[in-house]
Amino acid sequence: MSRDIQTYICTVCANNCDAMKNKICCVLPLLCAVCVVNIFQSYKKMQKPQIQTSVLYNVGGMNAVVSKKRNVVSICGNCMRAQNGLLWERDYLYDIFGEFECDALCTERSDVYWYIKGDFPNSLPRILLHTSDETCSNSAALDSYIRFEHVFRQYACYAQYSHQYKKIKNVRIIPLGYMFGMIPESSTKHAQKILLQTNNTRRYKWGFVGHMKSDRRSALDTFKNVQPHFEGAVSKLHIVDIYKESYFVISPRGNVNLDCFRNYEASMNGAIPVIVGDMDEINNTFGHFISMPPWIFAHSWEAAKLKVQVLLADKKTLLDKRNLVLEWWIREMQDFKKKR
Repeated sequence: MSRDIQTYICTVCANNCDAMKNKICCVLPLLCAVCVVNIFQSYKKMQKPQIQTSVLYNVGGMNAVVSKKRNVVSICGNCMRAQNGLLWERDYLYDIFGEFECDALCTERSDVYWYIKGDFPNSLPRILLHTSDETCSNSAALDSYIRFEHVFRQYACYAQYSHQYKKIKNVRIIPLGYMFGMIPESSTKHAQKILLQTNNTRRYKWGFVGHMKSDRRSALDTFKNVQPHFEGAVSKLHIVDIYKESYFVISPRGNVNLDCFRNYEASMNGAIPVIVGDMDEINNTFGHFISMPPWIFAHSWEAAKLKVQVLLADKKTLLDKRNLVLEWWIREMQDFKKKR
């Protein structure tokens, strides 16, 4: 018997036996049957994890309930990689699920399975988190969605998976989120603070942080005479500073997808993302959230530049637009999770 259990027994036994006027069990606990039963029942209750609360996650108008043991959601799958800083969504997961712990293996106690690619294990939780399908090339995963009660996924890929979506009613498309280590608090609290500062003058008319690929050079060349602006690469600790000082963020295509983390990192900092694509692709990519993001959408970078210049010339409309962007992000995150 471990020393902490012995100490606990002696303490409880002494209290119980004082009331019973049976002093001998205070010296030899096992001689007092009543004390022993009370002691081990109390100790078992003390050790048993208690379900303290639950969280409702809104999935396509339905509620997915996760019971949080010790206020912790257990996540299996790619969670360990996120905790080690190998995946961008680590802080975003805290934002969504609150406090979570990583399970090395999926078991019956796991709440969420975080999936990127590959085969699904035999033992699965009720909720699936599917991330990183940027190329929209994992249709086999959607065939397995029926194994879950609820599915949260990044990248709508609606055009590519439209025939499968018609058969699946338990999916909610979520924003990509933001890079870990950018902010010291939840993105909702961060955005609410920025919302109180939207009257402040910003240093840059537009900003861009990133490396050159896809149509990025063409986009930045189109906007280069809109001054002052910021263009370059900075550490993730300073990305927030750039976006907080920019009215707009130029947001060209990622590797292949129109969606990218920059859109949401800009939004929660009160900068308006500027995105170019044909309307079918725009609607297929961004039209499956709670509401369409109030960003700048255009069919060409020249058309986008004209929209930006019109807003820059109208301070009130620009302020209203920035507020709408912040409120959209706050609403998206608050609607996603509802404590009860």
